[in-house]
Amino acid sequence: MVRRQIVEARTRSGRKERRRELGTLKSLVVRPATIVRYERAFKHFVAYLHQQGSEISRSKIGLDHQIEDYLEFLWEERLPLSLAGDTLSSITYFQPATKHNLAGSWKLLRAWQAHELPCRAPPVTWEVLCVLLGWFHGLSPSVSVGLYLAFRALLRTGELLSVQAKHLVIADNEASGLLYLGLTKTGSRNPMAGHVTIHDRTLLHLLRLWKATAEPDQYIIPWSSSYFRVQFSKAIDHTHLSALGLKPYSLRRGGATELWLSTHNYSQVAYAGRWTSERTLKLYIHDSLALLTDITFRPSPYQNNLIHHWQSVSRVEPSVHRKGRGRGRKRS
Repeated sequence: MVRRQIVEARTRSGRKERRRELGTLKSLVVRPATIVRYERAFKHFVAYLHQQGSEISRSKIGLDHQIEDYLEFLWEERLPLSLAGDTLSSITYFQPATKHNLAGSWKLLRAWQAHELPCRAPPVTWEVLCVLLGWFHGLSPSVSVGLYLAFRALLRTGELLSVQAKHLVIADNEASGLLYLGLTKTGSRNPMAGHVTIHDRTLLHLLRLWKATAEPDQYIIPWSSSYFRVQFSKAIDHTHLSALGLKPYSLRRGGATELWLSTHNYSQVAYAGRWTSERTLKLYIHDSLALLTDITFRPSPYQNNLIHHWQSVSRVEPSVHRKGRGRGRKRS
């Protein structure tokens, strides 16, 4: 979801009208989708207290103890770490006065984070990606091009689902292109995070073909987030790639890993993927390489057919330039 923004009007009445479009300042602190997560986590916490015959403590120390007990409950019941994090964040959001008074709870959360790594999306390799591209091309050619774009441009899933035809600018000779992303996850800290430069000639050619027939507001992935994830899972099953544990985020991770393997340049990968910290990127790449060592892939005859199908539909024929007749040569 793109963050809402306005350009400040010159007059007071103009500013009043534009700010009314945005809503209250309180509504702009966090995104609506985040608030939904917080509300869901907070309701889980309240329901837990009711089962214990308790209500939310009015004292900060008492509340801290209640959350500690709740985190232990989540840990023992094997519930996800994300729920624990959302619970603490929701309480400090809905009750700002508690922000610096839940030391015990935050300590338990940090211990959880240190000892249980989240389920990580493994990087997709180029050969595996070609299998998926071949399958998706039969379902929707624009979706296959979108997945290709996500891999080369290191797009997050939300960024991929937001790409519209009007966001692409491609040079006439298809030597380079620009994808405008708007305000991204790191946009407020990284001024260069709002766009991606594309140099893959095959990808640029396919993007130009798609854009030539698309409306400006048309999405390259014409599906909702939930439907896209369903179709991605279906593709993994149908192409017999389930053992690899791939997820939509594997596209960005695989693209970043391949770019680093071909350049060994952290700065270049950080710029391409809009990372604000090169140190964070190094940890990310090293983790991806470790996951990559566990991946063994030998395409079956069916998977090879999908690879060959994608190679045939994505082949870019070399341009043929006619030679000039030469100065002074007469026309026949």
